Amino acid sequence: MDKPLLISLFCLALILRLGAAVGIHAWLTQNHREYLIAGDADGYWRLGQKLASGDVYQIYEPPRQVLRMPGYPLLMATSIKLFGDSRLAVRVVQAVLASLSVVVVALLAKEFFETRVATVSAILLAISPAAVGFSALLLSETMFAVMLLVNLWLAVRWLKTDSAKCDFRGALLTGISTTMVVYVRPTWLPALIVWAVLVVIIKTDKSRWLEASLVLLSGFVVLVPWAYRNHSLTGHWVLTTLWSGPSLYDGFNPEANGASEMSFFDREQVMSAQGMTEFEMNRHYRDRSLEFIKSHPSRSFKLMLEHARRFWSLTPNADQFRTSWLMIPLAVWNGGFLLLGALGAWSFRRRVLPLIVIAGPLIAFALIHTVFIGSLRYRLPAEYPFSIAAAVGVLVLWDVWQSRCGRLSVEAEVTG
Repeated sequence: MDKPLLISLFCLALILRLGAAVGIHAWLTQNHREYLIAGDADGYWRLGQKLASGDVYQIYEPPRQVLRMPGYPLLMATSIKLFGDSRLAVRVVQAVLASLSVVVVALLAKEFFETRVATVSAILLAISPAAVGFSALLLSETMFAVMLLVNLWLAVRWLKTDSAKCDFRGALLTGISTTMVVYVRPTWLPALIVWAVLVVIIKTDKSRWLEASLVLLSGFVVLVPWAYRNHSLTGHWVLTTLWSGPSLYDGFNPEANGASEMSFFDREQVMSAQGMTEFEMNRHYRDRSLEFIKSHPSRSFKLMLEHARRFWSLTPNADQFRTSWLMIPLAVWNGGFLLLGALGAWSFRRRVLPLIVIAGPLIAFALIHTVFIGSLRYRLPAEYPFSIAAAVGVLVLWDVWQSRCGRLSVEAEVTG
């Protein structure tokens, strides 16, 4: 792919994302609001302020010390340190970071396909309405998506090295970059095991076992500081966070309807009312949700279907978005994108590695969010690599159309 074209697509992505950042910030200011999606965004912002000021990494009372992974708050803290206590500055920083994804997705596409696919995938990601819009929100999805793409690219480059050649550097970079993604969102932790299994399957040299071990070891070593910090605070080795229990109960409880409704947490206040630690609170809600699933299997199955429906929704599920006329073109885009991606993935279904890398995250997140609450927001990071499948789908249709037009031209000349 030509560098001038790639730079042009980066600039296009940056212009669109800067426009979204400024436009959304101006709308929020005009309406005397700080966030479009307040709950999570405010929590991230407060944690970012804590890191920037050198304060203890915790929020709320009683203190929640293992609520969020520190990756995204650290990005916010960096922006606060450099540009002051400005939410607009964070949005601009995110716009630049998100625009880099256009370059990375082209590099990843080139590992498997021709230049045309790399170009079209970069175009699709550059102009994607969901990717553009969400890049302006103070949520971790954009950072997670960009870092996930980088991890996929590094992993593919490592896995594609000569099977008889030891690539310890590639294994190290894959393990470290995987854990760096986990520092943003814990969902990606199982990827360490996936990479270790794939290298054992793909490579033939005896060193593949050492490379697999190196991926796992380097990944968990990078995670040790966070786990040790959590152990010193809670007395337990917590690799990620202590929020999975309430999140699971949010999806499976007597009042659940498939939408996120966390009012039970503030209403019950189990940490203060019952004197639970953060670890005990997490286990308490996990156990209650599992008990609900066992006692109400039919209703739990229906809730899982609703979670899946919300995950695959073509528009955001939040009420504040549903009345906007912008939801119509967004639904058309998302529907077309997913159909083209399905067509593209089907066309290279016999190529195992690209199928796992390009479509695997989307399938994995879909399965995860049949259990936990689903939303377009949680699908978005997986759409970044899936844009390669959509690009393949576009070119499959284009080639069919060109072939058809060619036949019609020949037929016209003969009959004429």
